Amino acid sequence: MINDPVHKPNGCQRLEDPSVKLVELSTGNKVCTYCPEWMIECEAKAILAKPLSVRQSTLLKLEAQRGPKNVQALKNRMALIFGQRKLHKSDESQ
Repeated sequence: MINDPVHKPNGCQRLEDPSVKLVELSTGNKVCTYCPEWMIECEAKAILAKPLSVRQSTLLKLEAQRGPKNVQALKNRMALIFGQRKLHKSDESQ
């Protein structure tokens, strides 16, 4: 599903409405702002903006609240975004 121009998570019917605002995820997929994938993306970016020690404690708290399995998608998205930022910075330095 990565790089699918408009990804329809869970059969989201809002994506068929031309008046709905679409956003592009770090995966390249476009989803509506109501989709759970957008929530994960926003949460991942917000956590990545914090210092490392705060990121670690935040993830531990979330794991205690949601369970490790549910937080894994968030960690995966954070790793993807972090890797993209690191790659982008190395491209700029050349």
